Amino acid sequence: MFCSLRTEYWVFVPLRTMGCSDAHAAFRQFCIIYTLRSKEVTVYCDAHQSLRQICHIEGTPVEHPPTARPEANTQIERKIGLALSCHRSAAVQAGFPTCLWPCTMHAACVNYNIAHIGTDNKSNYSRAFGKQPK
Repeated sequence: MFCSLRTEYWVFVPLRTMGCSDAHAAFRQFCIIYTLRSKEVTVYCDAHQSLRQICHIEGTPVEHPPTARPEANTQIERKIGLALSCHRSAAVQAGFPTCLWPCTMHAACVNYNIAHIGTDNKSNYSRAFGKQPK
């Protein structure tokens, strides 16, 4: 999952199923869309080899949480937990089997970004792009 902490906008990208070149393209696309430079991004990752390789190529700072200590990385763990909750409720509501989790995870992220209104009365989408989708 890629998340811009400045705008709270997040997208789901199944990095574990991608090779390094595909994951790198997805990361570059995320940075271009949100006008982020690689140096402005901090990547929170575990021992995921593709993501670590991307960070090495881009020169992006990496934070490695302590092993088996999710409380040490609360902001990212909260986002992951929220994404999983949204995904599970979307899959159950639609009656999808669990094998379709990448599709429901993407849909859950899009729905949350558009529908969730923050304390500033703006959605994650409107904070990221300056307007609500039509």
